[in-house]
Amino acid sequence: QFHRAHPETAAICTESDIHFNNELSMGDKRHVLYRCGNGLYDAASPIIIEGRHLGNFYIGQFLLEPPDEGFFRKQAQRYGFEEEAYLEALKSVPIMSERDLKNRLDYLCGFAEFLGNIGLKEFQRDRAVKALRQSESFIRAVMDHLSIGVAVNSLEPSLDIRYMNDNFPRFYRTTRE
Repeated sequence: QFHRAHPETAAICTESDIHFNNELSMGDKRHVLYRCGNGLYDAASPIIIEGRHLGNFYIGQFLLEPPDEGFFRKQAQRYGFEEEAYLEALKSVPIMSERDLKNRLDYLCGFAEFLGNIGLKEFQRDRAVKALRQSESFIRAVMDHLSIGVAVNSLEPSLDIRYMNDNFPRFYRTTRE
């Protein structure tokens, strides 16, 4: 209700977003920690699929030490925030120890990798399904143009015919039913 809602502080948030994107798109970092101009920290890990940086997974808006109340009072005055409401909101910002931050960053990195792996598996599955459909279409086109009759049975015990070309009924005196 404060930083992203005010044009000047929102611009500072946008600078943070750009910083993260630039740092993480290089592909050599598991995470980036950043203190924004609004006085709060954010951290992000890249979501990478097949070596491509497709997005970021963020945790943010925390402090690494108790806040400097004077800094945030000046922020409230500078940007016209209702000072007491702003300071009250500041009280809800978590303060993390280095150990807590490390644990959260490890979790963040692991979760970003997990998301990337899920995305990669979905991408590979979709690509395999597409290749299978193209292969099936090609094989059917070839079989449809053969001058002999061709049928494909199911692998199940019933041996139902799953496909037959137009010449099959003529050669084997059956119908397409």
